[in-house]
Formats: sequence, structure tokens, C-alpha cells
Amino acid sequence: LPEEVRVSDHHLADVIDDESLGELSNWSAREAVTGADVVFVAVGHTGYADVMAALPELAPGAWVVDLWNVNGGGRIVYQVEGAARP
Repeated sequence: LPEEVRVSDHHLADVIDDESLGELSNWSAREAVTGADVVFVAVGHTGYADVMAALPELAPGAWVVDLWNVNGGGRIVYQVEGAARP
């Protein structure tokens, strides 16, 4: 299991109740991806382009699963360019 799950969706409440994980904080998108090892983009709405563009700075080396092609790169799974973390 992951050490931490961060959720960000500006259409949801500040606290999200999840049956299996309990209460989850609804992070800002920028805070949610900062230092992440894996980023799942599972939304089809706008509001994430700036964070996606900042991934090399915020989460270098992270793996991205972009189910809705929010990044516009035509890739579903890819690794963020930048210095990979050990």
C-alpha cells in the first residue's frame, strides 16, 4: 500500500469520505503532486494544465497515468522528465 494518498478535485468537498481509506483531505492540485512518486489524473475537466506543466519541477521522475490526456501529449502512462529521485 502507498504511504500516502493525496486527492485533488476542485469540484469536491475539502474532506472526502472514502470507504476503504477513511477521510481524505482534498489538497490543492499543486500540493497534491509535489514530491509524488506516481500521479493519477482521472478527471476530464479543466483546471490542471498549469500543474501538469509544472510536474518536472514539482515531481521530477514521477510516473504519470493520464487517463483523460489532460496533459495533451497523447500518452496515458509516462515518466516525468527531470532528475529522478533515488
